[in-house]
Amino acid sequence: MGRHSANNSRLNGDARRGVNQPTRRRHRENENTMRGRHDASPLDDIRDLKYDSAGARRAGSLERAPERLQGELKRRRHRGRRIAGIVGIVIAAIVVIAAAGGAAYYYHLQKMVNTKVGDKKEKLSLNLAQVGEMEPYNLLIMGYDKRKGDTQYRTDTMLLARIDPKQKKVWLISLPRDYKVTIPGYGSRKLNAAYSFGQEKLAIATIENLTGQKINHYMGVDFKGFKAIINAMGGIEVDVPAKINDPKADYTADKHASKIDAGLQTLDGEHALVFVRTRHFVDADFSRMKNQQLFFKALANKATKMSATQLPAVVTSIVPYLSTDMSLMDLLRTARDLKDAGADSMYTTTLPGKWVSPFIVPDEEKKAEILKKFSEGVPFEGSAEKKDEASKTTLKPSEVDVTVRNGTTKVGVAKQAASVLKTRGFNVGEVGNTDQQNVYDKTMIIYKTKKDAANLVAKYLQPNVKIVQSRGMYSFKTETMVIIGKDWDIESLPVTNVKTN
Repeated sequence: MGRHSANNSRLNGDARRGVNQPTRRRHRENENTMRGRHDASPLDDIRDLKYDSAGARRAGSLERAPERLQGELKRRRHRGRRIAGIVGIVIAAIVVIAAAGGAAYYYHLQKMVNTKVGDKKEKLSLNLAQVGEMEPYNLLIMGYDKRKGDTQYRTDTMLLARIDPKQKKVWLISLPRDYKVTIPGYGSRKLNAAYSFGQEKLAIATIENLTGQKINHYMGVDFKGFKAIINAMGGIEVDVPAKINDPKADYTADKHASKIDAGLQTLDGEHALVFVRTRHFVDADFSRMKNQQLFFKALANKATKMSATQLPAVVTSIVPYLSTDMSLMDLLRTARDLKDAGADSMYTTTLPGKWVSPFIVPDEEKKAEILKKFSEGVPFEGSAEKKDEASKTTLKPSEVDVTVRNGTTKVGVAKQAASVLKTRGFNVGEVGNTDQQNVYDKTMIIYKTKKDAANLVAKYLQPNVKIVQSRGMYSFKTETMVIIGKDWDIESLPVTNVKTN
């Protein structure tokens, strides 16, 4: 009844307008034909159906479309749902495959770590001290002096790091490779021999005995791996203190990485290896370790500039080159900790000692002070804040004896510097040339035990002179010695120009 009533109402309305329903439909079909719409869908017949926001049909509309139109609607809806279902399945499949692929890739990398390191750790019977996830941990970093064909080799570099994830700070101690230590079962030896005698297990035991610190993790890499790490990071920007030309430290076939200019440089893997390995200094390993500390800070700075999404890619790219007890997740956490700390929250120093050939003999008192600060998480002296040591000394120039030597090819610069120091009241002794044939790029002040004496001398010379402790590496009779370098410029001194013969 309702249906007929509605149709009658619609027909009555159309009749009042002088148009009946069959006539309107024929007109529409004619229009479709005229427009070339031979493929017009039956749904076009109900395009005039209107619905309000509540879903009810407006007055004057058909209550129900013809059966053939209802069938077309159902087919279209079913087809739309089927397409949406297929798209959903595809997206779900992509997500599952990506997740499975990521999990498979992670598993592959972890398996690589376990195969390369885990089995070795088990064979070595390493029993490293465990710490909580956010607790400070000690990481031993070793660079292997491994060359082609070597079956037994020593460590070229050893660094002991304390990493505090909560404070976001890092302490780094350079361990001189010639440091005189007692290696269990081998007696007094150089520190770098421990690895060659017993690999990680003996190296870790030796360093724990030396420092009194428990090692929680270790990480080792050879020359090839080091270069791969730096290249994976896109190079490291370093402010190189002095020009380097050392073919012995360069392992490229054509020796193209031997030379590094002073100043701000972006070092690729090959040049970075030369920078951290070169011993082309008068004090050999001590300047070398300072370079390594400088480089490690620069590396931490680079890490801070990398996004969190970049770190996993870098870590996974270096996994094949690492020897470590750490899981892939441990490596990612360490990368994160270094990134969070950065260079400004990194404190560096070197285990102190004096060169007595063929060893560096430890300074036990100063060593104990450094290791106490390391274990307590206290900044090393001079790390957290700059100190004007020269202004705090009680020494007077008349209490400081100075030797002056010419480290350049210029004639008379040693006498010139000696005259400057004499006018300031220093006791100048021997004046002459250096014993070695090296040409020094930078002016240096060498001291035996009194660093405040060297700082006082530096106060009256040009800015940024290099201050180095002798540690038996230099031969001179006075407390301090000035070696004039190519950077000597009397115009930059805080004194009146002095004329010399």
